[in-house]
Amino acid sequence: MPTQAYYNFDVKYENDGNLSEDEMRGLIQRHKFSIANFSYRLDAEGRVLRHSMTLRTTDRGAASRLAHTLKENSTVLEFRISPTGD
Repeated sequence: MPTQAYYNFDVKYENDGNLSEDEMRGLIQRHKFSIANFSYRLDAEGRVLRHSMTLRTTDRGAASRLAHTLKENSTVLEFRISPTGD
């Protein structure tokens, strides 16, 4: 039986870049995560969006693949994916 892995995920990206909230959610889901506790924050006078959430997956390689995808996107300014320890 597959074991669930949980991650805390924070991401900051340009508000006027090539990612919308729906696109960010889709990107996360394409990497085989489900999303819980999605939060919103607008920083830097409306120029930077920040989302925080808890991610869940049974795919142990999903976090690494998501990190690689985010690293390659020039709209993403900063991100953090860390296991919750649950």
